Amino acid sequence: MLETKLSRPAVLVVSLPKCGTYLVERLFRTLEFQTERQLLFDSGIEFPGQPPVELEKIEAGHALLVHRLTEDRLSERFIRRWQSGELRVIFHVRDPRDVLVSAVNFLVHKRDEMAPYPPQIALSRVLCDLPTLAD
Repeated sequence: MLETKLSRPAVLVVSLPKCGTYLVERLFRTLEFQTERQLLFDSGIEFPGQPPVELEKIEAGHALLVHRLTEDRLSERFIRRWQSGELRVIFHVRDPRDVLVSAVNFLVHKRDEMAPYPPQIALSRVLCDLPTLAD
């Protein structure tokens, strides 16, 4: 029997930047989940144009994707929902070598837009010193 949208759990996906979050979001949309992102690289700020979603309020059939999960966002209700299985938490990881390659490719293509991306400023000198991506 196919699961209905209303019987699907709420899902929180926690990942580091450049770990394939966009692909995971597309997967959830294909599965007909409503998705929302609060990622570090959206417009260069963590929560562009909106306050962070309260984690305990993620509804069934919704998936929230975040790059950062700080202790101050973990309420008692969130923990209870997680323990009961009402809210599923996925920690999405990727081989660090692949993350580095993805980050370098991202930076090479965003070189003119680096000002809004503070984490990459430290890497910009390294990228500028490389004659090609092959190096």
